Amino acid sequence: AKFVSEDEESAKSNGGSPVSRGNDDPQRPAQSVREGIEDMKARMQSDMRALNGGSDETGGECAGARDNAEETFLAGTSYGRQCSAEFEVEQASLDRKKAGLDAERRTFDAQQAQHRKEVLEQKLELQAESKRLEEERWKLAKDRAALETEATQLRNDREDFQQHKKLSSRVSTAMGDGADHKDTQNLAAEMLAKVQNVIEDERRIIKQERACLDAEQRELAAGQ
Repeated sequence: AKFVSEDEESAKSNGGSPVSRGNDDPQRPAQSVREGIEDMKARMQSDMRALNGGSDETGGECAGARDNAEETFLAGTSYGRQCSAEFEVEQASLDRKKAGLDAERRTFDAQQAQHRKEVLEQKLELQAESKRLEEERWKLAKDRAALETEATQLRNDREDFQQHKKLSSRVSTAMGDGADHKDTQNLAAEMLAKVQNVIEDERRIIKQERACLDAEQRELAAGQ
């Protein structure tokens, strides 16, 4: 009997066209290169076992087919090793790339965390500085009000004291010299004019103090 290969049998049953095997077979797709190689090796070994069981009458044909099968098997095995080696190289390259990307991601995450920490620290510092400036402004306004109150009281006390002192002194002098009532009126008018001059002096002093306080407030606002 003549040896008939599996491909020839499949060709007869499919109208003369051999049915491809391995990764191209749509009915039995290989899940990976290795699975395809192992499947081809198994089918080759099955063909070898079938060939080794041939009769004496078909010994020559079986020997030739066996040689062809062996060559095909060896070629397939070599190709399988090549594919496996290429697969391992590609897998190692992908693993290195993935490791590099993971390292870059960890570095990026660490940098982002450090940046967020620095931003938060700066925000807290600005909030503390703003609170401190607000407290200083409030204290300055309070001090200014106290100074204005004190200046007003001092001015009033000084006016009262000066007016009383000068009036008492001039009246005593005028009466002691025997001056008439008209002289006393003139003296009182003169004393009133001097008191007004003192008041104007005090107003200028208070105005200068207020200008100093305003300048300090502007400097404080500029510092914010």
